[in-house]
Amino acid sequence: MKSLLRTQLLYASLAVAGASLSVFSAARLFGELSAMGPLKAMQQWASDGQMGSHSRRQKQLSRLLMSLQVAPWSADRHMDLARFYTWHMRRTTRRSEQHQIYAQRTQQQLLAAVQQRPVWGLAWAALAENSVASGHYKPVIEGFLSRALRLGPYEPGTLRKIALVGMLHWSNLCPALRGAVRKVVRRSLQIDDHPATLIRLAFSLQWQDQLQDLLQAPSQRAEFERLSRRQGS
Repeated sequence: MKSLLRTQLLYASLAVAGASLSVFSAARLFGELSAMGPLKAMQQWASDGQMGSHSRRQKQLSRLLMSLQVAPWSADRHMDLARFYTWHMRRTTRRSEQHQIYAQRTQQQLLAAVQQRPVWGLAWAALAENSVASGHYKPVIEGFLSRALRLGPYEPGTLRKIALVGMLHWSNLCPALRGAVRKVVRRSLQIDDHPATLIRLAFSLQWQDQLQDLLQAPSQRAEFERLSRRQGS
């Protein structure tokens, strides 16, 4: 009798677990489907630099918020919303009220992302980038940057963000982090599919003197020389 009861309890537990898993899977799928439109829109923004009308952006925001509502445990959905707010932050004047509002919203979503996925180097790098844009204190920026360096040392997207933060914040970095950023830039030049983008970024941020001895391929040196001539003309 006891054995039968234990068996029935086991089957009941499995049924509950199966139902919970089905609900979780359905919520995850619905969240991904809801986010598809906004993600495609942000890809288009990156391609042509145009963000469309205010009403269309509000619809994209509503879909992202819906995707997060059904899957609040998803680090990816928090990151999607952070990217959306970052796009809007970049359209505002630095230190304006709107800039600070979007920067704060971005920070909140990125913090939620690393809470759900603490080992996500890209999210820590994005936190460091947003902290620079928000004018946060040096220890905050270096803390986020250190975690990104530790957790995402071979992810091209993470490396690009680390390089950007390092170049932007170079004069304020401690010697250890300066050395780590230089290693990241060297590694990024080795594995990134578009190293010329990184070289152009270095010139735009007046970091070319640090970059010169990190170049490796002849094509990289050629791009460096081309940009040097343009800057000197």
